[in-house]
Amino acid sequence: MFGKVVNVKVDFVAEKRTERLYIIITEFLLGESARERELRPLHLIRDNYEKIILSMDASYIKSYDGIKALNIIDFYWGSENNKHFYLNFFDVT
Repeated sequence: MFGKVVNVKVDFVAEKRTERLYIIITEFLLGESARERELRPLHLIRDNYEKIILSMDASYIKSYDGIKALNIIDFYWGSENNKHFYLNFFDVT
């Protein structure tokens, strides 16, 4: 199985057919040590599926080495296209 990492905590792994999505949720990514701690599990996953970290940060930084960084409120209330993609991924109506 691609991306299988032993002893790595990821909050959500969503799979649908041939797609996979990894999500970590954290309160803030403000400090460098917090950012490294929270991003480390996603960096250890060596496949090419989408990886997202959700936080309360309202930052202009939208990506850390290919890992999407999204504000959790924007993620939830985001654009219809974005919302449709993720809700469809989780089969939520």
